[in-house]
Amino acid sequence: MKRRAAWTKAQLAAHLAAARLLEQVRDEVWWYLRSQRRASERATQEFVLGRFRRYGLRNELSRPIVAFGAHTGEVHYFPPARGSARFRRGTWVLLDLWARLQQPGAPYADATWMAWYGSRVPTRLARAFAAVRAARDASLRYLLTQTASGAVPSGAALDGVARRSLHRAGFRGKFTHSLGHSLGLHGPHGSQGPLSPKNPKSLVPGVGYTIEPGIYLPGRYGVRLEMDLMLTSERQVIVTTALQQNIIRLSAG
Repeated sequence: MKRRAAWTKAQLAAHLAAARLLEQVRDEVWWYLRSQRRASERATQEFVLGRFRRYGLRNELSRPIVAFGAHTGEVHYFPPARGSARFRRGTWVLLDLWARLQQPGAPYADATWMAWYGSRVPTRLARAFAAVRAARDASLRYLLTQTASGAVPSGAALDGVARRSLHRAGFRGKFTHSLGHSLGLHGPHGSQGPLSPKNPKSLVPGVGYTIEPGIYLPGRYGVRLEMDLMLTSERQVIVTTALQQNIIRLSAG
């Protein structure tokens, strides 16, 4: 089978531009939630799609994920047209955005962030956030170490690093999807194999990937932190999205 060609410099630039625009949209969502008290998940999702149109971003496959409260405990939650949860004090927020520039061959950017509206972040959420952050960082360190020595790890190996980190933190069995995926040109998921326990193949140099460990307790809460990176043809790792280090605080005081 012929392997998909590596991204060109123009494609990397288009991915980076999309990543910066997603971060702009993210910041505008935080502003929207701070200013539109009692906004619903669905209304916030519509706000995101309006920002995408304004900035010339294309979103395929499905709508972006906006989840409040217990809905963050679902791996892929999409708010219904009617009756979605509303933003109020004590709300835990998961925002997962993916989009690409509207030009041929532009790769996707895909990232997820967590936020809290209220006074003190509950201990259970802070602990879960720290565990997911540690798993993300451990996976990235492993990739950097491997590529620095001239090796390219498999999807299964990278996934295993994150999974063991979450197990040690007390969240065995709560990471219920694969660690990540390649970034596509016609949808957020590319054609390369996922970073999953079932993929023994090495990552493919020359394309972008996500790393997105998570913890999911259905009916209670969830945490996902998603970053993008580019593994160059020279086996260098370029992190293309900012890494969330702390829970975003949406409290107005």
